[in-house]
Formats: sequence, C-alpha cells, structure tokens
Amino acid sequence: MIRFWNCQTQTVLGEPLVGVSKASIDNLKFNQAGSCLLAVCGDARIQIWETETHKLLRETSPVNRQVIDADFNDQDQGVYALSDKGEVQRWEIAYWNNFHRSLILSGEVSCLTVNSLTQQVAVGDAEGTIRLQKIPEHGEVRQRIVAPLPISSVAVDLNSSTLWIVMKESRLEQWDLQQDPPVLRFQQELTFSAESLSISPDGNRLAVVGGAIVRQLDTRSREFIGAPWESSMGNTSGPVMATTYCPEGKQLAIGTQGGNVDIWDGVSEKSVSRWKCGGAVTSLFFSPDSQYLIAASTDRKVWIWPIGAEAEGRGPMQLEHPEAVLSMALSPDGKTLLTGCRDGTTRLWGLFQEHKRLSEIKQVYPVTAVAFYPQPGPESNWILTGFRDGSLKTWDTKTGFPIGPTFRHNTMIQSLHLLDRGRVVMSTSSDRNIRFWRLPTSPESSP
Repeated sequence: MIRFWNCQTQTVLGEPLVGVSKASIDNLKFNQAGSCLLAVCGDARIQIWETETHKLLRETSPVNRQVIDADFNDQDQGVYALSDKGEVQRWEIAYWNNFHRSLILSGEVSCLTVNSLTQQVAVGDAEGTIRLQKIPEHGEVRQRIVAPLPISSVAVDLNSSTLWIVMKESRLEQWDLQQDPPVLRFQQELTFSAESLSISPDGNRLAVVGGAIVRQLDTRSREFIGAPWESSMGNTSGPVMATTYCPEGKQLAIGTQGGNVDIWDGVSEKSVSRWKCGGAVTSLFFSPDSQYLIAASTDRKVWIWPIGAEAEGRGPMQLEHPEAVLSMALSPDGKTLLTGCRDGTTRLWGLFQEHKRLSEIKQVYPVTAVAFYPQPGPESNWILTGFRDGSLKTWDTKTGFPIGPTFRHNTMIQSLHLLDRGRVVMSTSSDRNIRFWRLPTSPESSP
C-alpha cells in the first residue's frame, strides 16, 4: 500500500492507496505537476495514481520481464519502464495497454530517470556508471483514430490527405489527415454490408466492396455512381476479396474468394478480361506502366499476367511460396515485389531478373501486411512488416536484421500505408486503432 504524508506536520494524509497488486512497492515517482504518482510494484506491475483524489488511474498486468524502475515523460505523455534485461519500454498514459520498446541497453542496470525537457533517459548500472540516452524520435507522431466499430478496410489517397474507413455494421467515414489530430469530415450508414475499399489515383472514386458486389462512390459528391460490378455466387467465384485501380484510374481489377480476377472498365461498365487463380485472392496490384496485373493468392502463389500489348502470346508467370500469400506490396518503380506469407516469412522478389527471389526474412507469426520503406540514400533496402500478433517492424533486407524499435498494436495488423513522403507509416489493426508512427532513419538497434 501507499501512504501520503504531510512533511511539515509529519501526519498521514487520507486513507492508504491499495491497488490490485498485493506485492511490495519498490519505487515511487511524481510527475512534474505533482498531480500523478507512479508506483513500481514487486510483481512487475506499474500503477498510476491521482494524488488529489487517491484514485487509481492505470494499472498494468504483470509484464513479461521484471520492472526495476520507471518514470514519467511529461512531454510525450508516456511512462518509461526499465526491465532487469536492460530494455526500456514506453507505455502510453492515454492508451495504457499499448507499449513499444524504445531502447536496449547492455549491462546490469539498476535505476532510471527521465528528463522531459531534454528528452533523455539516465540509467544507472551495478558498476556505478550512469548513462545518458537520447529518447528516439520515432514513435507515435499524432493522435490515433479509435474506431467505434471493428475496422474492415481503409483507403488513403495519393496525397496522404484523406482517409476513408469502412467498419463492421456498414459505417463509412472520411477523415482529413492534413489536420493534427485528424478530423472526421463525413460519415454515412450504408444500406449494404461493406468489407473492403480501394481509391482511384486521382482520389475521385472509391471502390466499395459488399459481398459479391463492387460499387463506386464519387468522393466529391459522396454519391454512388454507375452500375455495380457483380460476381456470380457459385463455387468458382463468390465474395470479392480485393480490388485495385489501374494507374490511369479507368479500370478496376477485382479478385474473388473463388480465385477469379476480372478487369472491369469503368467507362463501358463491363468486364474486359478474366483470369483464374487456384485460391482466394488476397491482394492485387497493377504495374506502374499498366502492362502487368499481379495477384497474391491462398494457393501459395503470386500470379503475374501481362495485359495490353504485353499479353500477346504470353501466359501468366508464377512465384511459388510454401504457404498462402497473405500480403503484398509493389515498389514504386514496379521492379521489386514484397510478399508476406502465412509461414511468417517475408520475401523480396526481382520481377525483371527472371523473377528471382532476392532475400527473405523468417519470423514466427503470419505476415499480414507489408510495405516498402523509402529509405534516404541511393539504395532502398528497408521494408516494413506487420504481423498477426500486432507487431510492426522495420527490416534491412540485406542483413536480415530489424531496424529501430518494434511498434505494437494489441491485435493483428491489417494494413500499412506510408504518409508524409514516407516519413510516417499508418497502421490499422483489428483492435480498432489507426495509429501513426514516425519511422527510424538510421539503424539504432543491433541484432
């Protein structure tokens, strides 16, 4: 328990504070304003108390490593906790269940304090050494969007200025990303169940998927336009799983659960091409020159079809995988493909080098989202991966080692979107959170 004392009268103020934890209290810290008290418990719990009301504001469950010390960072509204393994984790006060690793230190550490003004962490060790570490700038850079319902899909325009969200129970929302925090501009309850979104390159049309039907929304008038595309509900087609617009914005590629891939012409409102995968389509991309259509599938393959003038006398090309391909990203120049697999492996492919596999990174959890990282410099060897366990990591594909900290959602990451010319990544998750992370610009963590 925790007791407050009046230093002048040396008397106890009010009743003692008792949380869920019955373990010892090992460390206590006030924030700069004196309005909150931070307690580190012997069973690795962290508590935050309101000093005026004696109300328990936050209390973690026991974390996986012993917490030695912790302190407030009033500037970024976080709590930094030091573990016995030398790991400094940042916990967010506003969203207490979310944390990410900030620093990894070597040696036998013993205590920690945070300078909120200089954004430094001082850590003492068993040998009497005090180390000052700059708090990394990467982390959440703007207020997250917390959806009232589970998120089905999102779409962001090329200017990174507008975000569209479709949720369970058919709620459609439009958010202004140029404001910080993001501002809700429009919401509508749809008359049909919607599961997926994609946006045209000019941002004027939004493909809204509901079951086996694809409708187009004019983003300026916010009205549905034209005739919808509809697949058959037989065993060979079924619900739509993925859509993408071609670079010119006139055609829409549509992939179904049954493995059909159609190209639908928005002018004639007719399907102009159709191909077939061996499993459900999980992701679709046109090449930047509109000469190829690329589809990822649960049949353990990525299919590459030549279209237009390139299609004459040529069949599809295939990239084989050991498990279902859950996610995919195409580099801006269209020369490199990134795939995320159910077996936890991320693979990098050279599309114009006899479809050669350039590298792969093996992890435990299924890779549910991938993106290319626009690393500054002549070469871009970094990628982003989101996993089913909710973690988000940056990797150097040449070394196979992670770059910077691991960011984290509570549950599976659904998609990744680069904003602000690649300086920020937006992640969506089944935990109903859309979060914005500042990405590292140099290798800060060693393997």
